[in-house]
Amino acid sequence: MNIEELKNNTEYADTYDGMDIEMTYAEKPEFRLLFDKCYFSNIFGEPDLSGKGWNGFTRDWQQMERAFSIENQHPVPIDDIDEYLTDLYSYKSRMENYKNPDSLKVYLLICNFLEYAKINGFTVMVEEQ
Repeated sequence: MNIEELKNNTEYADTYDGMDIEMTYAEKPEFRLLFDKCYFSNIFGEPDLSGKGWNGFTRDWQQMERAFSIENQHPVPIDDIDEYLTDLYSYKSRMENYKNPDSLKVYLLICNFLEYAKINGFTVMVEEQ
């Protein structure tokens, strides 16, 4: 994991529609990912429909909850980082074969961002801009 990639990374922001998602650590705001929300849609836009229920970002994205609620105007903390990591990992094989290589890069950045937070006990804040 390249820690420097997690510091104020805006490489994938404003790519398509100008609507971005920002992730920061509450304890270390210099660690920041900002990326176009189209990448989130590419990752979480086709969830498993097997009836197991949605968790983590899949639930938040598909049901417009937490950071993605239309009423929300502030960054929202991820309360169970393991839940969100498990959800992310469920997309691994799909993302490794995804047609857009930048979507894979953003997926890996998000995974690394959450993994680094877990290792260091940081609170991940998420906001749709």
